[in-house]
Amino acid sequence: MASYSRQLKILFEDSPYRDILNGVALSSNVNENALDFFKPCGGWLKVFEQLEKELKFLDKFKDRHLLILIDFDEKFESRYDKFLKSIPSQYQNRVFILGVDNKESE
Repeated sequence: MASYSRQLKILFEDSPYRDILNGVALSSNVNENALDFFKPCGGWLKVFEQLEKELKFLDKFKDRHLLILIDFDEKFESRYDKFLKSIPSQYQNRVFILGVDNKESE
């Protein structure tokens, strides 16, 4: 994607989330050019590894936001705490997390 104005970069754990995102991108109410998601990270820990790499782009692209989609695997408190500790305070209004607390998003 060439333009980063008003962009939502989405980091997600596995294929079921990609299926959901493909459906969202097809919605007539969504500008699919504003969404940036490619392939699953391959696990919730790898999502956090990718998050560290993506944070540096938030300074460069002021209209970019990040959304993380993970399974909390009935460990909501510890994973949400890891998320909060991973986000520098200046980005907390631009980085979001969503997920299910069950073992699988399916």
